[in-house]
Amino acid sequence: MFCEFCKIKFYSLNNRENHLLLLIYYFC
Repeated sequence: MFCEFCKIKFYSLNNRENHLLLLIYYFC
């Protein structure tokens, strides 16, 4: 469930913040 939420957040962010969310996305 939380992984899906991370994925949505990941797609919602800009390219600049993608790098940060990318780590979280992989961590999920």
